[in-house]
Order: sequence, then C-alpha cells, then structure tokens
Amino acid sequence: MNKTTIALLTAAALGTSGLAAAQTDGPNFSGRVDIRFNDVEDSQVSGSNASSKLAISGGSDDAIAGLSTFYYARIALLENDNSAFNAPDESYGNSIDYAYTGFEGDFGQLSFGIDDDLLYKYVGAYTDLYRGVGPATGGGGLYANVNRFGQDASIQYSIDVQNFSVAAYADTADDGNGGLNRTQLAGSVNLGALDLGVAYSDNDIDNNDDQIALGGSVDVGIASFRATYLDDAEGNNPVHAAAVVPLSDIFTATVGYSVTDNTDDDNEVNAMLMADLGGGLDLNVSARDSDTDGRDGVSVGARYNF
Repeated sequence: MNKTTIALLTAAALGTSGLAAAQTDGPNFSGRVDIRFNDVEDSQVSGSNASSKLAISGGSDDAIAGLSTFYYARIALLENDNSAFNAPDESYGNSIDYAYTGFEGDFGQLSFGIDDDLLYKYVGAYTDLYRGVGPATGGGGLYANVNRFGQDASIQYSIDVQNFSVAAYADTADDGNGGLNRTQLAGSVNLGALDLGVAYSDNDIDNNDDQIALGGSVDVGIASFRATYLDDAEGNNPVHAAAVVPLSDIFTATVGYSVTDNTDDDNEVNAMLMADLGGGLDLNVSARDSDTDGRDGVSVGARYNF
C-alpha cells in the first residue's frame, strides 16, 4: 500500500505551515452530510445524521528546507446515538475526529496530533466499507480496541520504499509513571492486485496484552475481496471478510461476514447496495443479520461529500 492509498483510506489532507515565504494552499473546507433512516430489531424507524463531518485542511510546498508541511482537522456533527446500529464500544463523547499537523519530504512523513492509529491505517481500513448497518467491529474497520489508540495526541512517522511502507506510532496516554505507554509498528506491501498489511500494538497501561492485526485485499476485476484479522488484548479474534462487486457504472454491492469474539453467538452477515449518482452524492441501502439479539436491522441513507 503506497502513501497515496493510505492517505485516501484515512481521509488525510496534505497542507501548510502558513509561512509567508512558502507556496500555500488553503485553508480548504470539506465534509459530508450523511442522513440515515434506521429500523433496528424491536425499535421504531428513526432518522439520524450519524456520520456527518466538517473538515479544514491546507498545505505549503518548500516551507522549511524544501519540506512540505500540512495540517488537517475534522469534527463530527453527531447526534449522541449509541444505538444497536453502532459498535457496542463506540463512543460519541468526543466530536474531534482528527487534529494534526506535520511535514514530509524524501525522509518520509512525520505528524503530530490526533489521527487514526496504525492498526486502522494499515489493516482496518481494508474492510471499513459500510454506511448505515455495518459489523459490530467499528463498521468493519478494525482499531486497536483496548484503551483506544488514536484518541490521544500522538507522533507518527511513515516512509515508503518502492512497494513497501513502514510506520511507527507513540501517543501521550499516561499510566501515571511517565514514558511511552502506547506504541505501534506497522508495515504494508503492494504486489499489484494484492495489498497486504500488518500492525503490532503495545499497550502498557493497566497491563494490557499486546495486539497484532493482519489485513489485505485482492482485486480480481469482477470483484474486490477484503479481509481483516485481529488477535486482540481481550483474548478475542475478530474477523471480517467482504466482497465488493461493481454491478454497473452506478451500482455497487458489498457483502460481508464477521465474527466479533470467540463465542458461538456473535456471527453477522452484512449487505449493502450503493448507487453513486455523481457529484459526491450516493444513496445506500444496507441490512444486517446478527446472532446477537437486538442487532438485526435495515438502513436507508444518503451521503453527500463536498
């Protein structure tokens, strides 16, 4: 997976330091309006703007000794709805999705602030495919799930060498004794139609166990197949596999199967039909059949990206 791919998967926007001597771009405003009508098992139909966002970004070239600088910030315009359509451990208490800045050059990219963790960037983003009704594992996309990585300010470094990418992460989470208590290492390789990623998470807070995650995708033309696997700190092994099938120039079908823990009653089948109407607008219908009580349901929605 090259730097461009990672940037697209994580919605990273390259930008500026604001130095007058540099060629600047921005501030640029973007975002999305995401309206859904949900009908979860044993509940009434309800409307929600569950994933609406507003972002600002900017950039400058040759700002410092030939380096490019960037910044990106995004807030979530969310209703505090922790319904059965969301992951069980998903929290909407913090409306700041991203707030980071940094610089890049031939040496790689260095950033500071609140950003996705490496487990998501290098593994989890492969299966983060759904709109309204997604798997319990964060809509299909994996994150380091104990004392969430990516919720505190971090420093991240990545570099691409031909078809390989490697990255390191450390954040400011504190166990009271100082030091670096949460760190990650990750890598990916692109082999043409095949992308593979791996991420290792070390969390020393409250004596949590380490985590390792694997993920990838393969594009065979008529379909793209995605899968992720996590050996998590709670002793579970969530797995998600999905197929994305273009049906026409407009319609795309996504079908997935997920297991969220090591019990016999947590399996889920997810399906979504999406119509890309152009101009940033899509319509989507999705459904979930879950072994967990109260999680079956359907969703109809529209998303406009600007």
